[in-house]
Amino acid sequence: GEVGCAFVVARAGAGADAVRAAVERHARAALAGYKVPRRVEVLDAPVPRLGSGKIDRRALAARAALGA
Repeated sequence: GEVGCAFVVARAGAGADAVRAAVERHARAALAGYKVPRRVEVLDAPVPRLGSGKIDRRALAARAALGA
């Protein structure tokens, strides 16, 4: 079993705790309970991307594994 983790880039000046709470609130209102991510990580930098412009999912998976 994998556990869902959401990666979010916060706007300038937004606190990480406030962003995390807002994402969790929105997910609980919009998704079924089993789809709500158990962890929400707020990134300081933009989401890592590949040369083709796609999101680098392997980099995010590695970061999630370090935080577990």
